[in-house]
Amino acid sequence: MLKLYVLYFLLGIYVFYYQLLVWAFSSGDIVTYLVHYSSILLFVFASGLSLFRIKLASLIGLACLIGLAPFAIYWIFNPTYTFVEDQGLLFHLVLGIAIILYVIAIFYSIKVLINYKKPISRTNLKKPIKILLAVVPIVLLLLYTGLEIFDR
Repeated sequence: MLKLYVLYFLLGIYVFYYQLLVWAFSSGDIVTYLVHYSSILLFVFASGLSLFRIKLASLIGLACLIGLAPFAIYWIFNPTYTFVEDQGLLFHLVLGIAIILYVIAIFYSIKVLINYKKPISRTNLKKPIKILLAVVPIVLLLLYTGLEIFDR
């Protein structure tokens, strides 16, 4: 399902890169690691899997989305964390869009799990295009980690 692919891809990459941006400002506790690994799984694994195995991708995606919930609660509403307050209007607009994407992704994940036996819209993409779309998140993650390794 292409909708879940796009939602998981955008939300996962946004949270992954934003979380890495503020990693230096966070305390490095369990919430930080939970969000980090949930965003990697959502961005790399669940998005690509949603093109081939929709039910399994929805289960993994829903678990990852639940793991991303502390992202908003902990970093945005924490009174001792002032990074969010110091940002401008563009940052808050992007954050609002990310929250809307989060709610839509949860809705579609639950919808796919509930209506799995009923016919749902499937992608009519050819197999090589599906494989290419599934490899894009992996390549982006490897490029980023490769740049980080060679940057040191």
